[in-house]
Amino acid sequence: MRGSSAKRRSGAFAVHVACPKRAVRRYSALVLRSGCPVPLAPSLLAMAWLVQPAHALSDDDAQAILQIEAQRLPALALNDFVGHSDPATRARAARALGRLRTATALAPLKKLVEDPDLVVRTEAAWALGMTPGAELLLLARLSVEVEPACRAALLDALGREGGPASLPILRQSLDLRPPALHPALAARAAARSIGRMGLRDLEAAREPEISGALLDQRRRVDGGLRLDCAYALARLRLAQLPLDQRADLLTWAQDEPIATVQAYLVRAAGNLVPGPDLDALLTVTAQDPDEGVRVATARAAGAAAWAGVTALLADADRGVRREAMAAVAKVPTLDAHALLLPVVEAGDDLDAAETPAPASIPACSTPQLPCRPWPRPAPSRTRASGWTRPAPPRSAQPPWTPS
Repeated sequence: MRGSSAKRRSGAFAVHVACPKRAVRRYSALVLRSGCPVPLAPSLLAMAWLVQPAHALSDDDAQAILQIEAQRLPALALNDFVGHSDPATRARAARALGRLRTATALAPLKKLVEDPDLVVRTEAAWALGMTPGAELLLLARLSVEVEPACRAALLDALGREGGPASLPILRQSLDLRPPALHPALAARAAARSIGRMGLRDLEAAREPEISGALLDQRRRVDGGLRLDCAYALARLRLAQLPLDQRADLLTWAQDEPIATVQAYLVRAAGNLVPGPDLDALLTVTAQDPDEGVRVATARAAGAAAWAGVTALLADADRGVRREAMAAVAKVPTLDAHALLLPVVEAGDDLDAAETPAPASIPACSTPQLPCRPWPRPAPSRTRASGWTRPAPPRSAQPPWTPS
């Protein structure tokens, strides 16, 4: 409900005091709606008009930075914005330097990553992750950075540009415990970075020490952290694991309560060497009520050569059936032709084939028919007045004669 007291209305106006034009518009609207002037101290109105909004990126500067990005100009063209007095302008310049993706941006980014403003440092950390050769600069800044949000951005950037030298600090960050009721920003960023290193085929990220650290997070309460660790395990594509880690992964994949996390874990288990324990896991997850878990099971079945994937060909979800069809073709012990031919004949949704039209119907038996359409009757009601008029009668005979 809208407040009717002048005190509440003047308080609503005070929210917009940082934007003078918006403040005046808001005050005028309150006067018009209420029908009487709203009490407002003249000094407050003067302050609202004189105070300029802080950390505002001007339109001219935004357009200039955008032109530098679009034309792929050298990083030197952004020097004026890197040294700008406005933090929002410096943050926008940092993002532009990252989008240039050139090593010449390292010098200005080194200055921005040491900026006193947290937003500027966070944007510079993201930009370093997009800049070739930024690993040493990222590691050096991590040794002195204390803000959790900026440290998470630096760790996340190591996943794009880091190498084997970055793995020790990522491994240490996985075990960091944030204060109570605070998200584990550093640990989540470290897990994502390890997963990105797996996508880059960095063999050092597949060491048992790294996989063991990821599996140790399965008992953490933070579901987001478990999700990022499961993502990393799936992207590392680990074929060989120590026996204790293999058992921990299969148990975690079966007991995980969050469906998205479980789907990633099933994909990670599908990369392991096939065995009876893996077959038992896929048998359980193939009956999971969540279709995402069943899709992950079908995809893992193709990599694990699990013959039980044939049960998913009759799944109620179309996406599960599609992945099961692709997996059947990858399992060498299955006759893909005999299993998939009935599916192709029945259609994509596994329903019965459509009954062909009988030849006794002239419209179906005549190969060529005239293309002249029937005349469309006039509308029986006008939109403006709603007046109803009779529609013209249709002709008893069509306007064409069948041949």
